[in-house]
Amino acid sequence: MAQSSNQHDRPVIFDYRAIPLYVTAMLGWRRETDASFSIRSATRGLRRCSPSLVTRVMSGERRLTSDRVDGFAKLLQLTPEEKSALSRWVSTEELSKQGNQELPVAPRMNARKTGQNHLLSDWLNIYVKDSCRLKGFEPDPLVLFKLLRGIASPARIERSLRFLLREGFLRRTLDGKIVEDNPVTMTSDDIPSSKIKQFHSKALEMARRGIYLYPIEKRRELALVLRLNAKSLAALRDMLKQFHEQLLVFAEEHVDDQDELFQVTINLVPIGGLPHDKTNA
Repeated sequence: MAQSSNQHDRPVIFDYRAIPLYVTAMLGWRRETDASFSIRSATRGLRRCSPSLVTRVMSGERRLTSDRVDGFAKLLQLTPEEKSALSRWVSTEELSKQGNQELPVAPRMNARKTGQNHLLSDWLNIYVKDSCRLKGFEPDPLVLFKLLRGIASPARIERSLRFLLREGFLRRTLDGKIVEDNPVTMTSDDIPSSKIKQFHSKALEMARRGIYLYPIEKRRELALVLRLNAKSLAALRDMLKQFHEQLLVFAEEHVDDQDELFQVTINLVPIGGLPHDKTNA
């Protein structure tokens, strides 16, 4: 479990492998940042969240259940993003407790994808596909839910896995491992624009989510407001295209890295100025 060198840094939910450890860390953080904090006073007035229950959840004697997430979120002062992540985590633990069979791996069928376009039939496919090289990967929706840090429900992850195996984006090797058919996937120009928009929209949503979930040493944001004309805009677009090509080379050179999955999002969009009057252009 990763721990920050600064004891006052807010715990990152995805750095913890068990809910009791995360709850304990958050309560410790609250004590460090608020000398007057106590579990007894903080739970006063909270529904289904008593001091004794908190203690038992911390020790692992009781599981945190979905109906108590709201109370614990208030106790721990979670952000909306952290509460959502905790809720998904709890739901997955409940599903795991009920028993989950390993996802059957379908044999590879004749490739039906054209120009890799089928991959973006669901934005999630990109992330599930790229997760297969991470340490700890297993073709199990519950394992991938934790490995991908709760970006989608186990049911959605299972559908994505089945699709990737059926279409040949993932395949089983002779020794039984699941690997990518093509580690660096490109999409061709004839992919429906609606699917590209959906993927880009989700990527930006995840970038926003990361700002509120991860410390600065785990991420990097850069936002500039530029005044441009047609000529300088064209030059900037060319610069971004060159950087994109450099990123692709970088990705190919580091295709065997296995520690973490990162997303690079570049967004150029107009935000102000007079509209172009084409009739007078």
